[in-house]
Amino acid sequence: EALGINETEIPYGAIKGGQNSGNDNATTTVVNFGNIPIDTDVEGTWMQKTDLSDQINEDNQEFDLANFTYGVGTYTLSSTTPISVDTTIAKPTSVADVSDQIFWGMNVPGGTTSGEYAGTNTFTAKLDSLDW
Repeated sequence: EALGINETEIPYGAIKGGQNSGNDNATTTVVNFGNIPIDTDVEGTWMQKTDLSDQINEDNQEFDLANFTYGVGTYTLSSTTPISVDTTIAKPTSVADVSDQIFWGMNVPGGTTSGEYAGTNTFTAKLDSLDW
């Protein structure tokens, strides 16, 4: 089991306090580098403002396997429990990448100060035994 993520960050763009990303989703591309079909477990941490003066809890990030409007995403990020995502990425059989995209939306709670925030989202490959 092995995977890679093509993007180094989830590019949410500028979202003001009290607003969310709506249907403007950022994406991450999960690539299967292993020799089995995989699904993906996703978990993450809260996002800290770069000057350490504020934070946004991880559960303000929603994600899905298709474009969606924030508030109706299938998954909500958690720092305590990995969320199993049925990415259904086949076993690679050639040199071409085998991948799936995860679409991301974000809410910035009212009263959150403007600025740049950073956190860590972790992606883990797991056997997709239904698509073996």
